[in-house]
Amino acid sequence: MGTKSYEDDNYVTIDVKAGWKDGTKITFYGEGDQLSPMAQPGDLVFKVKTKTHDRFLRDANHLIYKCPVPLDKALTGFQFIVKSLDNRDINVRVDDIVTPKSRKIVAKEGMPSSKYPSMKGDLIVEFDIVFPKSLTSEKKKIIRETLANTF
Repeated sequence: MGTKSYEDDNYVTIDVKAGWKDGTKITFYGEGDQLSPMAQPGDLVFKVKTKTHDRFLRDANHLIYKCPVPLDKALTGFQFIVKSLDNRDINVRVDDIVTPKSRKIVAKEGMPSSKYPSMKGDLIVEFDIVFPKSLTSEKKKIIRETLANTF
């Protein structure tokens, strides 16, 4: 008794939802391989694998953005624009002194919840303070005099 194989092209469409996390499974029941014409077909399972992003790191529904900040701006305040995943400009203003452990939270500018798309995580800005490579003696003196009575 021989075996017979056959091919049947079947197409499925996956509507990828905003907010799906790495490892999310999408199952098409009865759309998988069928060992024989008399057997029940198996299930076809896709597993989401998210790509790394060049600007953001994902933490659940929050997005983390690393922002380089020159030392003078870290001490005096600044504002900058973050381009969102949906290509909007998010204006972020920082008035406080920024330390290496400072974070700025921009509410509801993170990833949408896959179950409740109107609910979004936060955009979390982490700062990387950029120090000057060198300072002249005169600039060092000015900085010393300026900061001498502030601590």
